[in-house]
Amino acid sequence: MDEPTLPPESRTERLFLRMTILQTVMTAAAVIISLAALYAAFVQAESSRRQTEAAVWPYVDIGYTISRESGDALGVVFVENTGIGPARIRAARVTVDGEPQSSWADAMAALGHVREPFTYITLTNQVMPAGQILNLLTLHNGEIGQPMRNLWSERVRIDYCYCSVFDQCWVQSEPDMETPRAVEQCPAWDGERFEN
Repeated sequence: MDEPTLPPESRTERLFLRMTILQTVMTAAAVIISLAALYAAFVQAESSRRQTEAAVWPYVDIGYTISRESGDALGVVFVENTGIGPARIRAARVTVDGEPQSSWADAMAALGHVREPFTYITLTNQVMPAGQILNLLTLHNGEIGQPMRNLWSERVRIDYCYCSVFDQCWVQSEPDMETPRAVEQCPAWDGERFEN
């Protein structure tokens, strides 16, 4: 028995087949171009996000100074935002000889300066604009040298966590002077949290 033969394709059928193939190729090309455009938009959005975050990056640092004003000596521990965006200091921990302190009075007592006259501001929950300097702790004493050396020595460690307006957070330790370490969120420092 002979195989049935198909009738030859008509010109219309051949034209329709070519148009179908052409449409398939054009559709595939459109999908590829759309995916490339989507990828480019994603890369651009990520780049814009990083630029925006960098434009408000805070950098909070703690230092100290000793000065004499009209015969009186002042020792100042200061905090400064040297970054280019505001910073919110969310948590702090101060230790003396490895022991956590809850206040500046406790820290000064642990250093042996119980009667040292001082004033302070609260470190945590401060919102610092870029360029702001705050006098964190001011010692008022004619003989300020030894208390300041004790405060700014290996005996005292100040750890603090601050965040940008985009909730990017960093932990810094003084007097280590290392680069701040990025963290997902500020540590709670339960039981060791500094309250001043």
